[in-house]
Amino acid sequence: MLDWDAFAVRLPFSSIKDLPSILRALAANATALKAKRRALAAVIPRLLWRVATPSPAREALANTEDAFSS
Repeated sequence: MLDWDAFAVRLPFSSIKDLPSILRALAANATALKAKRRALAAVIPRLLWRVATPSPAREALANTEDAFSS
């Protein structure tokens, strides 16, 4: 199970209009932004479909499970 809140910005559809200001606020908080980037780096292989990834990246991810492994 992925902790989406650790690496994503989730909001209800009604808040889409506020997305630019939400992202600016996140960018202004260097600690929170770094934490989200670290969390994303930890889960990104699980979000990728290796078969559709260009060859060098696919080879680097060869021993990891991808989004369609389970």
